[in-house]
Amino acid sequence: MGLDLDVSASLSIGDIEQALDNYGHKHHREDPKPFYMSRTATGNGNATSPVILDCLAPPTGSIWQVRSITMFGTDAFTTLKDSGGTNSIFAALFVGDSLNLNLAGLKITGLAVPSTTYVPDTVMWCHPNENLIVQVGTTGSVLAAGVQVGVNIAIEEWRERDVSRMNGA
Repeated sequence: MGLDLDVSASLSIGDIEQALDNYGHKHHREDPKPFYMSRTATGNGNATSPVILDCLAPPTGSIWQVRSITMFGTDAFTTLKDSGGTNSIFAALFVGDSLNLNLAGLKITGLAVPSTTYVPDTVMWCHPNENLIVQVGTTGSVLAAGVQVGVNIAIEEWRERDVSRMNGA
């Protein structure tokens, strides 16, 4: 008793390439992409203390990359002066707790009002436990009562796991 078996297989280079392409598409992860947005805050001078503009913090699991900071007053052209009308008002960007600003969280100084400052790539990040805060004026150089000031911060919001060095990849 015998068994005769003939098996024939034929694969072309095209078949192999197609199989590998299908495998690659199923297992290839696209490069991470951010969500583009802006955070805006406004306030009014009180003639006694600096104005604090709190743009809040990224949601848990996200991280913000700051791209630009636009300071504005009552219009887009007029330089804001202190309550005495003699000195120009400047602002500074901090990350941290808006109720406890300190030099450890100071990121950018000398922001004129009005002005736009562009932040270079990969330099300025804000984590979920940090608020983006702009302090306008300083003790002795504050806005007059009722003078409006604001900030618009353009950001890229990334998933923290996509940009963290601790992502396990």
